[in-house]
Amino acid sequence: MSERLNVGLVGTGRLGYLYAELLRTQIPQANLAAIAGHRAEEIAKAWGIPNWSLDRKGLINNPLVDAVIIVSSTNTHIEFIVEAIDAGKPVFCEKPLAMSSERLDGLAQRIEESGHFVHIGFMRRYDPANVRMQDIIAQSEIGNPILFKSTSRDRCLPTLEYCKTSGGLLLDMAIHDFDLARWMMLSEVKSVYTTAGVFVYDELLDIGDIDSAVCVLEFVNGGTGVIDVSRCAHYGYDVHTEVLGSHGMLRSGFYRDTNLLHFDHNRVSHDIVQEFGPRYREAFRLQLEDFVNRVMDGDEPAITFDDGLKALKIAEVAQRSYEHGERLYL
Repeated sequence: MSERLNVGLVGTGRLGYLYAELLRTQIPQANLAAIAGHRAEEIAKAWGIPNWSLDRKGLINNPLVDAVIIVSSTNTHIEFIVEAIDAGKPVFCEKPLAMSSERLDGLAQRIEESGHFVHIGFMRRYDPANVRMQDIIAQSEIGNPILFKSTSRDRCLPTLEYCKTSGGLLLDMAIHDFDLARWMMLSEVKSVYTTAGVFVYDELLDIGDIDSAVCVLEFVNGGTGVIDVSRCAHYGYDVHTEVLGSHGMLRSGFYRDTNLLHFDHNRVSHDIVQEFGPRYREAFRLQLEDFVNRVMDGDEPAITFDDGLKALKIAEVAQRSYEHGERLYL
């Protein structure tokens, strides 16, 4: 393989634009050779990408492309992963893997037997604070993990068109928290109880989605977890995580965009992060850089298809728990 990995990017939404920028300007080991999607021409012109197309399958099979990065809508992920595997190309795919896990069991076996490189995009595992936090937990520096608490709140609702193809609040958003829960608690999830509803955005009722939820997790190792997710944090983008251990506690996450406090005669204030892009920009960069380096070095993916499948199954059980109003077991 050459000194740079020729990458093809499938998907041109908000994340596609960010990934194109990072691949072109922040990751010298990568050459973003081609992009495909409905905004491909616009993004190609913005970042000097030599090849663009509306044909996403054509990009995957393009001989100029060594590896494929999939950031298209959730309902296309399985199709494009299979295309990349058939083309013999390493693949990075954003979470969630699919709208449903039913079609994934055969694909999981195929990937395991073939050893094909498939990395799943859970960028919070690359956030420097979360990396340090998980290392401290794994080294037993806070004793046995007892309680996992996680909050994920978006400032506002995405477009309804996005919501229709995303899989919903639990599959699209809370899946990050479910993945972190497994990773930080050093244990699989045993059961989930979800309470949720539509409290602000009534338009979600027409598509069967929700805008806020709380999930209570039970872990195989005996630990407990509480996750709250919402699209209704109009004050800003709010994500933080906490793990209580038998000998200490860890917390990650921040609210501020800049480290500045404003004092006046009746209050102290600071700004607040508004969107996920600025908050996790470095994590996204580190994730893409790790993908490129692992492919070029012949290493295994850091976050596997199995990781993505397990997080998806937790999200599905959480959704069914909400619908049935009872604790359900995996």
